[in-house]
Amino acid sequence: SNITTSDGTLTIEAGGADDKLVLKGDHTGGTAIHIDGNENANSIIDIDGGSIDIDAAASTTIDSAVTSSITSPRIDLHGTVLEMSASSFTTITGNSSVTIGTGGAGDINLNATGDVNIPNGVGVTFGDDGEKIEGDGTDLTINSSADINLTATSDINIPAEVGLTFGADTEKIEVDGSNNLSIISNGNTLVETVTF
Repeated sequence: SNITTSDGTLTIEAGGADDKLVLKGDHTGGTAIHIDGNENANSIIDIDGGSIDIDAAASTTIDSAVTSSITSPRIDLHGTVLEMSASSFTTITGNSSVTIGTGGAGDINLNATGDVNIPNGVGVTFGDDGEKIEGDGTDLTINSSADINLTATSDINIPAEVGLTFGADTEKIEVDGSNNLSIISNGNTLVETVTF
């Protein structure tokens, strides 16, 4: 059966304040309802509603051949697992921040199978910019507003022939490949014992 108009607008309306329009297809193994508005790439299917509720008993797929957008003051995505197959995630508004948080006390886990890459000159901050780790492509800088505590439960390993400098290379402690320890000082070297 067909309802067809060769020209002009076709309107199907349930006009009562408590009426609804039902479109129902009972196909059990394929397409049950087909809405075709694809006469041209500029053809538009326009759905207006106070609220739009889409319920699916199985999967939901939206395919688009070009860029698509969802605009809303807030978008909530609920699911045990959220998978994104895109190779990049970028904000389209300049200088916009992206916040990733948990609703409670849960962790945020980065389960990359390769590296987690941060560009040169972009730091990882802890609370504020005074607590930051940043690389420039050559050197790595660790900033702290106060102390830096290395609380390893085993050794802190520095390779042979890599020195620990204090202000300049002329103030350095270094071990060579033959297990010789060198303490280099541009001035006096003082070894003091202090009782606390």
